Amino acid sequence: MTAVRTEGAKAPESPPPPEPGDGHEVASGHRLFSRLSRLSFTAGAETIGVAVGAISGFAIVHELPKAVYAQYSFIVVCVTFLVGLSDVGLSHCYLPLIGNRTHPLSWVIGACRRVYQLRWLFFLPALVFVLCYWIYASVQHAWLFGDFIAASLIGAVAVLVTIREQASRSLLIVLRHVSIVNRMTLASSAARLGFVLAALLLLPAAYVVIGLMLATALGSMVALAQLVAVPEVKAFGKATLEKTQRADVDQRVKAILQPLVIPMIFYQVQGVIAVFLVSLFGVTNSIAEVGALTRPTLILAVLDRVMNVLLFPGIARAASGAPLHRLIVRSQLLYFSLVLLLLLSSIVWPELWILLIGRQYLPQKDLLWMVFLSAILMYAAGTAFATLTSRGKTSGQFLLIPLVLAIQLALVIFMGVSTTRQALVFSIATSTTFFVFQYAMLARQYLTYREAKSRA
Repeated sequence: MTAVRTEGAKAPESPPPPEPGDGHEVASGHRLFSRLSRLSFTAGAETIGVAVGAISGFAIVHELPKAVYAQYSFIVVCVTFLVGLSDVGLSHCYLPLIGNRTHPLSWVIGACRRVYQLRWLFFLPALVFVLCYWIYASVQHAWLFGDFIAASLIGAVAVLVTIREQASRSLLIVLRHVSIVNRMTLASSAARLGFVLAALLLLPAAYVVIGLMLATALGSMVALAQLVAVPEVKAFGKATLEKTQRADVDQRVKAILQPLVIPMIFYQVQGVIAVFLVSLFGVTNSIAEVGALTRPTLILAVLDRVMNVLLFPGIARAASGAPLHRLIVRSQLLYFSLVLLLLLSSIVWPELWILLIGRQYLPQKDLLWMVFLSAILMYAAGTAFATLTSRGKTSGQFLLIPLVLAIQLALVIFMGVSTTRQALVFSIATSTTFFVFQYAMLARQYLTYREAKSRA
């Protein structure tokens, strides 16, 4: 029966606000505890994942002679190029495209799959570029023999598996399935470590690089195997959108992606610019040294991954205004507090860090702080960039390209990049430019908000 309110009838009184100690406070405390638990578990999972990856990397550096490690580093750069250049910013489209929308689930999954499908349009041009680079550097360093070619082909297979793994991970992050992402991280990291140790211990020296690239591919396969029973991932493989929905998604992706394509291609090259240039103009030992010295900076990847899983989705969904800006400022302050401690440790105790990569690199200990400084600046620039793109703020990135190219061209002409020290100076100058530019863009967004608020 429906109650009818008559004229002059007194409206029911609203319930009184909760008193201190009521269930409201308990619920609030429960939410805080849940968030802290999720943060600590994710940070733990990512820490373990990066730690296991670091152990694998340190084992590889310790066991391989510099000449062989140079080959391995070069193939890893090619794999990184192919994965990155085929992305061209599409990985930054998931969060702003979906935003707060969680229903209907079929649309969310279909939209994510559409972004994944668009990635293959860029794969062929990326493959052509990487193949040309691979042929030139391989001929220059006399690496064109059977074992090296086989390892490179396995690396190409690893790229295909990695692209699918990244798409599945992005879908799970959008749907907030953090526990499944953590499970993927732990399983794939443990599998990679096992395969790497098996390759180093069991394979003859001539086949070690083949085994290491196979470990990379199998690690991604193990990650995907964790998702076999996840309904959303199973639906991802068959998800489709109606024609009008697909056109709408394409239009929105285009709007997000258009200002990003050229800058993202540029950023991918810049991410491995030191090894890239040394492989073109330097000697084989310099390739190994630059690659090995960057291994200790993998600890920065822990912070990067935690922010990718927890912080940036929160920034994408946060309401505009003061709460959003408080979230950004607090996260940045915490980030810089941690990375400055790492930089200080590389200055005070470089020998301890060198022990992780092997005594054969001890003569380069005085260069370690340069590696950390360059990595910190580049990772920080990446966090600022991801903060902007998670809100769909992708305009203006093209301006960075001529600025960086002008600085790099001057360094190549007047200094050169053939030695390890020169490559690191080059890397610091590049990272500093990225850092200043991205934080200037972030500050501009903040000032725009302040001006809009003052007018209101």
